[in-house]
Amino acid sequence: MPRRQTPLEVMFSLFKTSFTLSHRAFAELLLSDLPLTNGQPTAQMAQDTSWLSRTIVHSQPGSLEDRYFADWSCASNQILHKLREKGYSNADIYTMIAAATDTMAQALGACGRNGLLYRNAASRLVSSQPDKDDRALISITLVVSTACWCDPARAIAYIRDRFEFTENVRSFTPSSISFCPCDLKQTGTERAIGLIRIDNELVVGGPYVIEPSAMGSIIGALALEDGAVTDVGLDVSAKHLRIFAENNAWYAQDLGSTNGTHLIRTADNSELDISSGAPAQLYPGDILRLGLSTSFAVVATAAILANPHH
Repeated sequence: MPRRQTPLEVMFSLFKTSFTLSHRAFAELLLSDLPLTNGQPTAQMAQDTSWLSRTIVHSQPGSLEDRYFADWSCASNQILHKLREKGYSNADIYTMIAAATDTMAQALGACGRNGLLYRNAASRLVSSQPDKDDRALISITLVVSTACWCDPARAIAYIRDRFEFTENVRSFTPSSISFCPCDLKQTGTERAIGLIRIDNELVVGGPYVIEPSAMGSIIGALALEDGAVTDVGLDVSAKHLRIFAENNAWYAQDLGSTNGTHLIRTADNSELDISSGAPAQLYPGDILRLGLSTSFAVVATAAILANPHH
């Protein structure tokens, strides 16, 4: 079985294949002018194609220090200017980068990063941006910062800090998403609770294990916190729902979502609208429906099974 490309390899391949930028030409736009310990800047070192291939393009995911790269705002503007010089329109740039979204998400998943989060950002932060100039620039910034850091959460935080997004853009939600097993955070605790995403009584994602804590876990398209669940559908908010433990009980709390949350008690088939934000207690067997597209079954771990509610 061939080795899956790393995020950096996907990025360099994208700009070479789609935009006819050689690895060296692209690296000159991406790498820093600051000198390394040998006195030479990385952008100059990139003239050595052997060094570039070994040290940058085929490096281990997440192993490169920030000093190797230019500031993403500067680098992205340089890349955008170069692509326009080559005759590519803003629509061309956005469309070609968007076409590589699944490939980048899979590469992130293969090295243990959250590929779902990258997919969500490509939709919510990029495709929902009404300004075509910003759409092209943000798409470049997202793909290069994610690939070089190998950290979509850090890349999203960077973009949110440097670009303005209207409330309408923030309320939009991602395009179709598939579950990536690599996004599952393993845990050894017996006190945790589990979520399994279901659709028409079929399992389509998870299990997602949530540790018992006051902070708990956030479910949402762009939830960046540790332990967040980003495997969501089209109408789920950026931060939609919090699940947390308190006084030996589990609770779900809507976080002011656009499309609301319902809690279905399978024991008596009752349904509660919990969109007001008041915490509602959870039990194994309950179903959480976020908007209309996303449902999670609440499942027990060993500790919960020892004292079940139903």
